[in-house]
Amino acid sequence: MLLILVLASVWTAHGSGAPGAWRLDNLTLDKALQMPVTFFLKLDREKNYEGLDEWKTLCRLSYDVPNFFPAEVLIDGDKNDIVRRRFGYEVEDLPVFLLLPPGDDAELSQYTGKTTAVDFSRWLRKNRVLVGASEKVSIAELDALVTKYLASPGEEVFAEVRSLTKRNYDGNKKAAQYGKVIQKLQAEGTGYIEPEIARVARMLEGNLTKKKERELSNKLAVLSVFAVADARR
Repeated sequence: MLLILVLASVWTAHGSGAPGAWRLDNLTLDKALQMPVTFFLKLDREKNYEGLDEWKTLCRLSYDVPNFFPAEVLIDGDKNDIVRRRFGYEVEDLPVFLLLPPGDDAELSQYTGKTTAVDFSRWLRKNRVLVGASEKVSIAELDALVTKYLASPGEEVFAEVRSLTKRNYDGNKKAAQYGKVIQKLQAEGTGYIEPEIARVARMLEGNLTKKKERELSNKLAVLSVFAVADARR
């Protein structure tokens, strides 16, 4: 673990198009792949493209995911072109997104969906990378009721959420978000979760007051609990 942290600090010090993504090259890629972690690797050219902001949003959402790192290899002419050829892609195919689990025998998976944070996150969760999962920022008692609610949506579980919030977390703004999200789910269904996560994450990248940043961070943490619980069903 110490080795991973040291190498991460070295690589991120070289700069990256996306904060939170590891910047790899033809010399460091194999070292990274020897580590017991999963990478979501982006092969791309040295240019901006339509989905770049969405990639940055995904990197932000991935910050707390254990043993998982977004990474990128940028290809500029001959620079790092050996990596592109290694994976068998043409320059015109870029950007390419690959999920690389740990282990010599692990099979890579290519992401071929839309380049949006919503679609990235949904696909990663289907592949057991629980983007947004963080025990540090959620409330365990209420998390358990989220799982219960998604298994059996209805007023009975919603009432339990309201009762527990009032009894144990009265005045806690993060706890209050659980009931607010359920209200939205009642009106819009689970399709509300992923787009709202991406929207809030993008808002957090703006220039906010500390109060607004704290409010949105609480909302994002709770939305992520719902997204992960939904993916686990």
